[in-house]
Amino acid sequence: DAASYDVIHVNWHPIAFNTYGPGHFPAGTLLSVYLNDIPPWSGCPFHDRADVRFAAEPSPGCIVLPYPVADWITLPQVDPVFSVGCSTVRGDGVAIVAGICAAKNWDFHIPDRSTGWLTYEQEVQRIARNTVNVLWYFEGRGKSGGLSQAVSAQRPVVCSDSPMFSHFDDAADEIYFAEGDTLEVKLQQVYEAYENNTLRRPRQARARHSWTRATQQMVAAWEAARS
Repeated sequence: DAASYDVIHVNWHPIAFNTYGPGHFPAGTLLSVYLNDIPPWSGCPFHDRADVRFAAEPSPGCIVLPYPVADWITLPQVDPVFSVGCSTVRGDGVAIVAGICAAKNWDFHIPDRSTGWLTYEQEVQRIARNTVNVLWYFEGRGKSGGLSQAVSAQRPVVCSDSPMFSHFDDAADEIYFAEGDTLEVKLQQVYEAYENNTLRRPRQARARHSWTRATQQMVAAWEAARS
């Protein structure tokens, strides 16, 4: 029944979803796509067929829409003791975080894969219990969806200087970016702020990058294309 819709929107990734070509979509229906990877790294087979294209970073013919922050999730109470967490699949930088926490005798929390995968909402609720969450990446390709997830949890966030986080440069007053410091120095700053009850949380970042605002942008782009 694809032809009966006003808009078909595809969340495209070259690894998870790369089997559809231009001929799979009915003529006359507006086709929209979110590109989770862009040239020169990969190319969407139906890029030129799409009427509206979104991407997390600048790419020819695309509307820039960084990965939005989930703003519908009910958040739990925070741990009563100082705790550090990571939310990760690739594991980039996690060993460094774990080593510092072991040396400082801080609680360290990572996903427990032995119990199965959590939903997005469950993972946000898991990391929302931490005093602070860390994304200490060394990779530089693309933009981080993990940072949007950490902001969703509304706990202090520490980030490395990776360009994967540049879409949140407008939140430098709320997110603890490395700014040339080591992770140990940055976490010590967070711990002292915790002791003094002066922790920064990404509240305005959540509002500026929320799913509510993102969906409004998407609908406006579809309406413009249809007209």
